[in-house]
Amino acid sequence: MDAAIVTYARKTRRGAVRKEVAEKYVRDDVGCGLLRGAPVDAAFIASTAEAARRAGEPCGWVVPDTNVVLHQMDVLEHGGVDATLLDRLIICQTVAEEVKHNDRQLFRRLCALLADERRDVVLFANEHVAGCAPARGPRESPNDANDRAIRSVAATFAAICGADGDPRRFAGVVLVTDDAACRALGIKERLYALATAELAGHAPALADLVADRSAAAPRADRSAPRPKLYGPHAPMSELLRGVAAGDLVEGVFRASRGSSWHGSVALKDGARCAVDGGAAVNRALDGDHVCVRLGAPPALGAAPEPEDADAAAAGATLAADCGDGEAPPASEVAGHVVGVLKREPRQLCGSLDEATGDVHATRAQSVLFVPVDRRFPKVRVETRQLARLAGMRVVVAVDAWADDERYPRGHYVSTLGKRGDKAVETALILQELEVATAPFSTAVLACLPPEGEAFVITQEEVARRMDLRALDVCSIDPPGCRDIDDALHCVGPLANGNYQVGVHIADVTHFVASGSPLDLEAAKRGTSTYLVDRRLDMLPILLTANLCSLRGGVERLAFSALMELTPAGDVVAAEFAKTVIKSRAALTYHQAQVFIDDADGAHDSGPVAASVRRLAKLGRALRAKRMAAGALTLASPEVKFMLSNESDSPTDVGAYQLVEANSTVEEFMLLANVEVAKFLLKKYPALTILRHHPAPPPERFERLQAMLAAHGFDLDVATSKTLADSLDAAAKPDDAYFNQLARILTTRCMAPAKYFCSNDKDAPDYVHYGLAAAVYTHFTSPIRRYADVVAHRLLAAAVGFSPLPPALGRGDAKPELARVCANLNRRNKNAQVASRESIALYTRLFFKDKPQAKVAARVLSLSPRKIDVLVPRYGIEATLYLAPKAVDDAALEKVVRADDADDLALAWTDPGGAAVALRVFDAVEVDIFVAPPASAAEDVGSIRVELVSPAPPDFGGEPAAKKRRV
Repeated sequence: MDAAIVTYARKTRRGAVRKEVAEKYVRDDVGCGLLRGAPVDAAFIASTAEAARRAGEPCGWVVPDTNVVLHQMDVLEHGGVDATLLDRLIICQTVAEEVKHNDRQLFRRLCALLADERRDVVLFANEHVAGCAPARGPRESPNDANDRAIRSVAATFAAICGADGDPRRFAGVVLVTDDAACRALGIKERLYALATAELAGHAPALADLVADRSAAAPRADRSAPRPKLYGPHAPMSELLRGVAAGDLVEGVFRASRGSSWHGSVALKDGARCAVDGGAAVNRALDGDHVCVRLGAPPALGAAPEPEDADAAAAGATLAADCGDGEAPPASEVAGHVVGVLKREPRQLCGSLDEATGDVHATRAQSVLFVPVDRRFPKVRVETRQLARLAGMRVVVAVDAWADDERYPRGHYVSTLGKRGDKAVETALILQELEVATAPFSTAVLACLPPEGEAFVITQEEVARRMDLRALDVCSIDPPGCRDIDDALHCVGPLANGNYQVGVHIADVTHFVASGSPLDLEAAKRGTSTYLVDRRLDMLPILLTANLCSLRGGVERLAFSALMELTPAGDVVAAEFAKTVIKSRAALTYHQAQVFIDDADGAHDSGPVAASVRRLAKLGRALRAKRMAAGALTLASPEVKFMLSNESDSPTDVGAYQLVEANSTVEEFMLLANVEVAKFLLKKYPALTILRHHPAPPPERFERLQAMLAAHGFDLDVATSKTLADSLDAAAKPDDAYFNQLARILTTRCMAPAKYFCSNDKDAPDYVHYGLAAAVYTHFTSPIRRYADVVAHRLLAAAVGFSPLPPALGRGDAKPELARVCANLNRRNKNAQVASRESIALYTRLFFKDKPQAKVAARVLSLSPRKIDVLVPRYGIEATLYLAPKAVDDAALEKVVRADDADDLALAWTDPGGAAVALRVFDAVEVDIFVAPPASAAEDVGSIRVELVSPAPPDFGGEPAAKKRRV
């Protein structure tokens, strides 16, 4: 066994570059690699290749180089019936380590490929094998040394498989590289070496998957150079020098909700740099880490802009909710992108625009792909299967974007299904938002109790815990709830007049061991996702709907917060313990409300009913305390669907009906979360994951303040308390919905709450603005939120029940907690957007079959050309266009008058000669229907609304098109 000295540079966390030296041992007994962790020998390699030859395959094994794995992963992942030659891969250790260094996301995909039980993907530790390790020669670059090592691996396995015969008929091993020089050297060394595109020639299904890596370079199929549409991207070295010198600023580009041609970059000082127009955006895509030069971009002629202004303005609901969620900056400057520091691999969902190609052609042709998310531009792809893909939802990966091409180039990845199909459109939503849909793996399921549903709590476990099975505990949830993660009890009054309240939470961490495959999967998913027709769980259903669910009449393990409260809702004492409970009843909100309404117990004086009534009484006191402290009561136009049992099609839709029981449960969940946060901060001030809701800046309320002022109400936003009091006062006795609408619009002025580690902020910044809480965490829903799982583990250690998990017990757990919080914030946001998108899809499906006439709506904003309305009954917003596109501004002003400088009121004369005056918040009536899809981005069509009352203005000729803003 020999040792080789390896020297390499490593960048530290502080940005310094350090030279490091390591030994790598080279030996001759490593074997032929690992297949899903099990060693394989030469006999297996040879026999597998021979079996492939007999089956008529063109090759036995495929050895890809690093760039093929980095840029052609979609090809490598596409094994199976239509590309069986890729079912046998050899991945060099050198390749795996280079991929890990360059792209962590692709490395995770490579690991999944190595673990795929349907294919033979061998990991070969070439860096420890004599003759295959990448030892650099004189004046040889590290890249050339790695390429030579990969060719040596291909030669080694070719010798095992036998190199006799014509490789054009069958090759034991194929080296796949898109580097022409490496390929030429491979051929010179008597290897069968192909480019990815040449390999795809052996399997037509792979042709569309090949990434166009030449897209950023001049193309050979052009007869003459084309004019530049964009400025050049500066090389990385120049970008880094510019940032260091202060000539450039760096940040993440965020496209606007309706157009990829406009956006902004958040700067470090809190300002935001506006990047507007194709020349300024300069081929940046939403989420790219870019360098920006302040000021206007140099002129290059005609700058690309959206072809359809209306389509760009419309945007998609996906984009509407996928901004960065931060409060608007105090100032904004203009700038333009001069380079991209990092562009994440990106896959988009949408449809091919068959109008840009020939659906009858069988040759490869260039067509435009239209993404559903309008924050991204169209993508030009090469395909031979336009006829098959027309009218389908597909996934496309972006490859590169040349400075003389209007749109980026990409390649086809996969087909989701027929456009407009409910299941396909739901799959598209989940794919776009990276919501996990795959079944739990065998390794994850192996972590569950082997007894399954027959699991029984042992007496040894009961002895370790506080036994609360004698208490009258009950749960209160929506009808049909299966993942019951919280239950309550209330005893009292005690001898001192106080009450004992127990908030009992499912003890998920008893079943989810820290660092186990089950834990890692839950951490990755971050949260459960709730769609209209189903739930996508963070944990396997055995836990969520059974062993962890606090069902009525069943003994369950719990983590309990036991608090003593005064009748006024003050917490006198609190303790936390792992417990065993036995819920007496699993109530619905309306069942609990019956107990609450039966105030004197005339109809039910049982212990559960009495406990619920005591909880309701204390809940009122807790709510009054929160309101006095400045907590906000906000609202949203959420709706629920009634679905057909046979088809899951929506049969009706309506607003959620809340009762006092909802508020009662909410108060005790909030209280438990606050008390746990206080306790954990005392025990682990540097490890606690908290929930921060920032105070919105006053400028966010300016429009809403003007709208309410038009109706005689003053909105004081100095503090959360003054805001809450102002909202309470903004009520009209003759208009029950006015106050609800004001609260809905106030909600939209808020920034979202986010998770953070207590070590990352100072104590004054811990505050949760909306709840008026100094500290707040999540503890009460570990079945569906991973943040609560972390809180449970900290709490268990804090009360001495179990030690800290290794990841948190290290001296510096800050990086790990920061990574956890970042993932939780992203997953939580995506789950919320997926839920809203699912509602939007089912809303379109509902109105496609059931158009509605004369539906009540409210004016949100208005201008001479259009009116934005909210339809409370269905929770949708719409834009009514008062004038056809053909009507110019001069003609418009003669018919529709703005009666307010701030566009808060309009006036016109209806076709019957009656005067119409309309203000924000006013009630109108509209017709609602679904128009057929107008573009490849739409699914079942777009919701459209027409103004019915008051009658719209008459411009003569056709009425204006009224289109929903989605």
